[in-house]
Amino acid sequence: MANFQFLQNLALWRLRQRGVSFGNAPGNGPTDQDPPSLVQQLLNQGYSEFLSRTLESKIAIVKTQFLTTLNAIAYPISPLPNTPLDAANPALMRILELTYTTQTGGTNAGYEYIVDLISGDRFAQVTGGYTRRLSWFGPRVLYAARIHRKTQLEVAPGTATAGDIITITGVPDPNASAIGVSAANGGQLVNPTDVPLFPQQFHMALVEYCVMNAGDAANKNAQVQAAAQKWEAYVLAAMDEGSTEDGGDPMRLVDTWGTPLAREGF
Repeated sequence: MANFQFLQNLALWRLRQRGVSFGNAPGNGPTDQDPPSLVQQLLNQGYSEFLSRTLESKIAIVKTQFLTTLNAIAYPISPLPNTPLDAANPALMRILELTYTTQTGGTNAGYEYIVDLISGDRFAQVTGGYTRRLSWFGPRVLYAARIHRKTQLEVAPGTATAGDIITITGVPDPNASAIGVSAANGGQLVNPTDVPLFPQQFHMALVEYCVMNAGDAANKNAQVQAAAQKWEAYVLAAMDEGSTEDGGDPMRLVDTWGTPLAREGF
């Protein structure tokens, strides 16, 4: 497993920069890169780009929660609202699953319900061309959509209760996440022991990204081309890995104990 410190040292070594110290923090002097901010920024930029390129393969996901607010019809996703314990949540590139759990004393308290993630066009239909949105609030969310790539999640019906729990699973966007979000929860690589969320066999992709973007400034054109090819190979391998892992048939579940709230097809 390659941590952030090792990735920095390896990138500096590949670029033939001074200060490489494997097993320790890079020791560059003030006339070099001290700290090696270019390498750090490129590793994190490559991190977000790798997650973006492999978005559909779901090779790196986070699962977190936030609380509902009274009479809300949308919630931000870049970044998400804070956790129930008021810790910072990451930003998300893609939402994969959404569930709703009512608080103690609410309707079916403690029950976790999956929310249908639908397209923008379908969301417009279920909300009557948006006309129902400002008057349709209920005990739990039935539908959610990210419309026109906006950095917020539209919900219907709107949340009539504050303090219920929305649990969200998705692909994080480290560079769009707030400062203070840990790498383990989808934030940037910052601390020496931080590791990327995707499988360790692809960690070296970040070094190739760094070399292919910084090597031209060091007159290493052949190395840049080789790194670019390796980067693309890692992306393709990760996409293949994700497409063959944990597959299954889609299934629609109906909770016979739940109360149907005008859910289509019930």
